Amino acid sequence: MMKSKEELLKEFIGKAKAACANVISVAGDPSSIKTALQKITEGENEILVSNPGIIERSFFEQIFDDAKYLKNFDKGKLRNAKTGITPAVCGIASAGSVIVPISDDLTSYISMLVRNHIVILDGNKIVSRPRELFDEENIFLQGSYSIITGPSATADMGPLVRGVHGPGKLHIIVTEGL
Repeated sequence: MMKSKEELLKEFIGKAKAACANVISVAGDPSSIKTALQKITEGENEILVSNPGIIERSFFEQIFDDAKYLKNFDKGKLRNAKTGITPAVCGIASAGSVIVPISDDLTSYISMLVRNHIVILDGNKIVSRPRELFDEENIFLQGSYSIITGPSATADMGPLVRGVHGPGKLHIIVTEGL
């Protein structure tokens, strides 16, 4: 039985929160996304923004018109960056995971090296299970992607510790259609 969009969204948000991600659901317009970003990044001066990927360029420019959002930067900026923003290709409801494209040179660095990772996810692009990603077009066999479920964590040397080898916080902004 196919789940409705609302059921997938509810399951995704519940699973992502259970994995210690902060999830904000907003309307899919630039103003709503910008307001959510301002709330998450309050007090920060430089935020790295990866290639918009699935986000249409003019829409993207409306969101990131503030000078604190750095769209053109070199790898040296990653050394001191605290926050980065990447798009998600889709989400997986059963795990609360986001799929981030890493074929763009700096997107993979942003998703792994900053302390606070913000992902923008189109709420219409949530699938129930991972196997649904491999449709007849096999788009996921044509690129490189990271599947991210919550902030980084490790428990290999004792108690669970977050943010050891990647972002300590994962924020997911789920939109109602981009």
